[in-house]
Amino acid sequence: MILNLLLSISFASTLIVKAPSANPHDFFVYTQNNEVEKISSHYLKCPEAINLTQKLKEAQFHFLNASLDKSRSLFKTIVDSKWNCDWKDEDKKIIAFSFYRLAQINPNEMEQIQLLTDAISFDDSSSPDEAIFPPPLVQLYIKLKSELKKRSFILPESVKNFSYILRNGQFISLASPVIETFTLRARYTFVSESYKTETLIVTPEELLQSDLTPQPLVEGDCNKYQLIEELEKLPKDSIKVFFSEQCVTDAVKVSAPLTANSMAAFKQNASGLPLNMETSVKKNWLQRNYLWVGAAVIGSLVIAHQIKQNNDRQTVVVPTASFNGN
Repeated sequence: MILNLLLSISFASTLIVKAPSANPHDFFVYTQNNEVEKISSHYLKCPEAINLTQKLKEAQFHFLNASLDKSRSLFKTIVDSKWNCDWKDEDKKIIAFSFYRLAQINPNEMEQIQLLTDAISFDDSSSPDEAIFPPPLVQLYIKLKSELKKRSFILPESVKNFSYILRNGQFISLASPVIETFTLRARYTFVSESYKTETLIVTPEELLQSDLTPQPLVEGDCNKYQLIEELEKLPKDSIKVFFSEQCVTDAVKVSAPLTANSMAAFKQNASGLPLNMETSVKKNWLQRNYLWVGAAVIGSLVIAHQIKQNNDRQTVVVPTASFNGN
């Protein structure tokens, strides 16, 4: 039910796609002055984030009750999700914490080293808290971090059409073609408002050898254009295309999606008409806020139910304030 609610909320937002030919500054101004959601936000959504905190609570509960096999399994489930999303900072801290716990309860020193190395490569902005983890583990982490060096890499020319990169959720600017990062495998997401957001789970060396060709989300002009086939799966009345200040069109006017063949030869006809911006914004505002009010009511009921359940059972200690930034 919660997943369906989230899907309905995401569809309630008006997604805005920037035509490759559009002026970046004009597009930025438009998105600031109108209630729209950039298409990149749609691609970067992560439904799994809803369950991450709950999984940590369960893992901690079993750990504190000496059910090590159960807690190990749950912590492993958390770290195994490290490539599934471009995690936000708080979610990354949960995953890093789970790496530390797994290293703590693992008797094999080599496996401990591997777990801590993976934790550093995944998120080097946090470290195990000495108030929670044994000193030998903390010292081993510090030693590994001092030895694990970053290297500089020159990105391929093909990435220049993207806006920026996320490495395990961490922002990397494309102002310079050179990036500095660990040599280990990571999740690289190439983000754009005009091209399809692409994700690769690779080492930097593998990234340099990748054939990463930006795929435009829209081709054509205000009077004749097509959207990428993938966007056809979304409600068309939830998508707008920005060509210029004078031309922001409804995707519902599009007659056919872009396919692999039509990307190479743009032959299908489609039309887009300039919108009455004031009327459009008012209508979208009403649609969105009715859905948000409904979502808030449902969310309140869910939270109230969870609070009652929590009061009926043993309190679970969660180390929400146990992460130290470096």
